[in-house]
Amino acid sequence: MSAARSESVLEGLRFAIPDSFPSFTPIQSPDTDFYWRGDGTALRMLTCNACGKITHPPGPVCGYCYSRDVAPKQVSGRGTLYAWTVNVQPFVPGLDPYCPAMVTLDEQDDVKITTQLVDVNNDEIEVGMPVEVVFVNGSDGVKLPFFRPVR
Repeated sequence: MSAARSESVLEGLRFAIPDSFPSFTPIQSPDTDFYWRGDGTALRMLTCNACGKITHPPGPVCGYCYSRDVAPKQVSGRGTLYAWTVNVQPFVPGLDPYCPAMVTLDEQDDVKITTQLVDVNNDEIEVGMPVEVVFVNGSDGVKLPFFRPVR
């Protein structure tokens, strides 16, 4: 019986780009503010100046060569859908169903960003589809990097 309910909930479902999204507020930190509190026009990832690798989640040391010479750099904001699911459980009252996803970056496919998929119908979603970043306002000045299909 639950399968029939799930299928009926998912049928015709569209994940729109919200104007804002209720979110957690990350602690302000120079180590991560570039990611959460950017200008909402470009995705920035912590990149090692020694080996050129992106380290995500960000930290004070490169996860590949252990250099401390790391800094945020703008990336293309394009990637590939690696995995997704649909959350219909309203953990936040009034929150519509949404689509948590993992995206790999075009610049480095072993970097996976946990995000949400937006601007897409549920029946159009496929692992491997090309996606691009779009920013949604969260709480307290946070800019949430969501991804939508490249059209």
